[in-house]
Order: sequence, then C-alpha cells, then structure tokens
Amino acid sequence: MKRAFFDTSVYGELIDNDTHLGLVAQKAGVRLRIFGSTTVRRELEAVPDITLVTRGRFRGLGLRQLIVMLYNQLIATGGEISDNDLIEVLSLRYKIECSKLRTSKKDMMNDFRIVAAACMHNMRIFASADKQQLSYEPLFREINASYQLDTPEFVPYASLITNLKNEQEGGDSEE
Repeated sequence: MKRAFFDTSVYGELIDNDTHLGLVAQKAGVRLRIFGSTTVRRELEAVPDITLVTRGRFRGLGLRQLIVMLYNQLIATGGEISDNDLIEVLSLRYKIECSKLRTSKKDMMNDFRIVAAACMHNMRIFASADKQQLSYEPLFREINASYQLDTPEFVPYASLITNLKNEQEGGDSEE
C-alpha cells in the first residue's frame, strides 16, 4: 500500500467531482494509505461554511462541513501528522531558498509546512492541484537531500486521478 499525502487543494478538487471522489475513496485503505496534517486541517477548517454545496450527492451541506468530513474519512487510512519543530525548521529552509528565486508573491509558508510534513514522514506520493507548489519539487528534492530525507513523487491532481483510473482498468496490480 502506498503512503500518500494530499495537499489541501486536492480535497477541493474531490468535492467538485463525485466520480473522482468515488475513485479515491475506493482506493483509500486498499491501494493508498492517505495521511493529512494539522496544517491541512487548519486550512480546510478555514473554508467559509456559508458556502453551500449546490450539486452532487452532498447538496445542501456547508462546504466546510463537507470538506472536513471528507478529509477525516480519507486520512482514517493513514493518520494525521502533527506540526512539530522539525517540520517548522524544514519549511523555513524551503521558504528561504524559494525566496531567493523570487518567483512567488503569495505567502507559501503553509504550503512549505505541508510538503515538509510529507517529506519528514516518508510519503511515497504527494498529490496537489497547486501548480506553483509542484513546480518547486526540484528545490525540495535538493534541500531534502542535504538532510538525507527522501522526497515523495510529486503528482499533479489530474495525474493522480489518471493513474488511479488506469490501475482500476488494468486490475489492481502490485507495484
């Protein structure tokens, strides 16, 4: 079973697509052991609850309620990683090195904490719908190597779904 970590953006994408949600839910605990973090939880809990889901089987529920429920269900297969000093140190190193590139104007500290949590806990897959976050993979890999940490495979959300569909069509073959 592959250890997987989903960035906050993945949960938003799953809420928008019942087919993708069903596919990931089917693989959770069977092919994927999904982990979350306290940073992801905080970001999901910050989603305004006044926004109501207007389509799909969850119509009428508040978005925050729905997305946190989904998160809890999926991470039940793996668990939640608590932020700690080591994650903070690694995420600060990411921030320092990325600031030298001057490619982003947005505050990415939570993104860095999320990636650091996945790296510190030996995830095999890191899935995200955030293209900017994914674009920093070579830098994360370089920094992690200096700490003798493995870097998970960074997988765009669309590729995650495609891979899971292909796996389903081809039978659940082992790695």
